[in-house]
Amino acid sequence: MRIQHYHADNGRFAEAKFQQSVLASKQGLTFCGVNAHHQNGRAERRIRHLTEAARTMILHAAHRWPQVITPHLWPYAIRLASDIGLNISQDSDEGEKKAKAPIQLFSQVPVKVQLKTYHPFGCPTYVLHDTLANGKYHPKWSDRT
Repeated sequence: MRIQHYHADNGRFAEAKFQQSVLASKQGLTFCGVNAHHQNGRAERRIRHLTEAARTMILHAAHRWPQVITPHLWPYAIRLASDIGLNISQDSDEGEKKAKAPIQLFSQVPVKVQLKTYHPFGCPTYVLHDTLANGKYHPKWSDRT
């Protein structure tokens, strides 16, 4: 897969060195207008998808654990939504072979995703108490975490 064209803003991409590199690589470069978000539909659709997924995760977690989950966890929800979107394959409706994850398509490397490492956003986690971890005596009615 080779990048054929860039559609960018007038910021860093307008610098002469970047433009020379693009021309030397026989790639195209166009610039979008100021505040013309409608000109980059793919990026805007991805941003909307990530925002909606993160918002859903935060609201669900806050409903279940209101004393801990706050909007300050927004960056972590965005990161999880992005990781899920890149690493989990989307099944096709056409009955074809199992679809590849976007990261596999981009890197051209088959990677088996460990689904057991994905947990619902905001789910509580616990650390085992030292006495239990070391195999020592731990009173039956004491907290184990």
